[in-house]
Order: sequence, then structure tokens, then C-alpha cells
Amino acid sequence: MSTFDCITVGNAVIDAFLTFQDNDHTIKLNKQERLLSIPYGQKIPLSSCEFLVGGNACNVGVGLKRAGFHTALVAELASDEFSEKIVNGLKSEEVDLSRVVRHNGQSSFSIAINFQGERTLFVEHQERSHPFFFDDIKTHLIYLTSLGHTWTHVYERIAHYVAREHETILAFNPGSLQFMDGVGTFSFLLPLTSVLFVNKEEAEKIVNTKADTKELLQHLKDKGPRIVVITDGEKGSYCIDERGSILYREALKVQSIERTGAGDAYAAGFLAAYLKKRPIADCMDWGTHNAASVIGKIGSQKGLLTLDELEQR
Repeated sequence: MSTFDCITVGNAVIDAFLTFQDNDHTIKLNKQERLLSIPYGQKIPLSSCEFLVGGNACNVGVGLKRAGFHTALVAELASDEFSEKIVNGLKSEEVDLSRVVRHNGQSSFSIAINFQGERTLFVEHQERSHPFFFDDIKTHLIYLTSLGHTWTHVYERIAHYVAREHETILAFNPGSLQFMDGVGTFSFLLPLTSVLFVNKEEAEKIVNTKADTKELLQHLKDKGPRIVVITDGEKGSYCIDERGSILYREALKVQSIERTGAGDAYAAGFLAAYLKKRPIADCMDWGTHNAASVIGKIGSQKGLLTLDELEQR
């Protein structure tokens, strides 16, 4: 029987970060219409290009490990050189990889285009069978997030596990493919969820209505989660706790270099404080500071804070 403080379940990918020069006047960014225009058929200089370890489960796993928790990743990796980069990166963070499944094939990728502090993501998921089993795992926390194609059986197995292991906390952050397949495909997990993390757009999809953020919190809580967190980018974060009290935290005013992984960093900071049995206000503070640190660097993991740093801030 393997015993952990936390396991994170989801994708492990390579993030390629292409950062344009902010003063490149040939590139047009229209924030109001959310459009990015790039000249066709030209060579465009980059200020940087980096290939880094990513994926929601990897990011949160590294964040929880830096916060001092014995953390394992449950993911499926291929056999190419990029998978070795993922393995080496996670080993350097001392994330337990004993539950990682390997197979022949290619790694999944996301490509982030960064320009003037805004990012656009192109995401590719390789087909995976996700042959994960949880019967021989003991863990205090499961963080379940985005999985690629053929994912429903994993969510169902985790539901059975959490229903049986009453002391296990389920933190849940459904991914884009889960939303594409429909809210009904994962809604059975909501009553089993201790902490639900979504952004405002995802919250509106789950409750199938546009509403004020505070109303969305209550609608989501009515579906079963004990605690609901809605992140809203530069507008900050909102939370409804187990007693129904609503809290708000402003986003910190920091220079944004690259925003990929901000939500994962928030979840890692929040859960670190939650596992330490800190008040919900502290959980939001830790999440806010972790997210602010991450967006000050390129990549999803460079800025993740240690336990000492979280406590000091």
C-alpha cells in the first residue's frame, strides 16, 4: 500500500513558450475583442523560446511538494525525449513518480504565445488509455484535474475511492475537454468534492446561467461541493466556505510576465493552507500570493513558493 499526503491526477505535458517582443508593432492585440493578429508569411523575432514541464496535475503537484507535502503524480507519459524531460523535471522537485504509467508514443504539447502580458494557448492531447487504479493508495488529498481523451473511467474510479475512503479530501478542477464533453459527464463528482476550483466562465457553464459571482458561488455550492473557489484573473478570487460565508481577495498588483499556471498556483497555495488547517481567508491569501509569484516568471512552476515563502508572505 502506497501512502501519500497528496496525489494529483491529470495530464503531464511539455509547455512551449514563445514570447514576442512587446514593442513589435506588426503584432496587434485587441483586448476588448480578445483578438491577436500576427502577420502572415513573415519571420517574426522572439524575445525568448522555452520548453518547460507543464500540465495542471504536474503544476499543482510541484506546488504541494514545495509546500512540504509528500506528493505523487498519477499521469500517463510516453517514451520520447520530451517525456524524459518531464520525468527529470519532476524528479528534481522530488515529486513521487511511482504511480506514473509509461507507454510507447509521443508526448502531449501546449504552445503558449505571449505578447504584452497576455497569452494564447494551442493545446494538443495524445490519445491515452489512462489505466489508473487507486485501490492500493492511501492519501489525505486527491487533486483531480484535466485529462485528455478517454477520461471518464478515471473520474468514476476516483468517485468510488472517495465514497469509500471517507477521510480523503477531493479537490476538483475539471479541464477543457471535460467541459467540451458536457457538464453532465462529471457532475456526479460535485457532491463528493471538498474544494471545487473553477474560473468564472467555467462556473457559468456548470450552473448554465450568467450571474453575479456571489450568486454563482451559491449555485455551485447547491450542487454539493463543501467549498467553492472562483478565480477571475485580475479581478481577484471569491470563495464560499462550508458555512455559506462568502470571502473575496483582490489580485496582487504585480508585473505579469506570463499567466500560464496562475490558476494551478492558486489551487496549490490554497490547498497547502487548507491541509495545514488554516482559516479559509489564509487559504485564499496563500493562493493569491502563489499565483502572483508564478505570473512574474515564464512557465507554470518557476514561481511556485515554498512553505516558508508562503508563510512569510
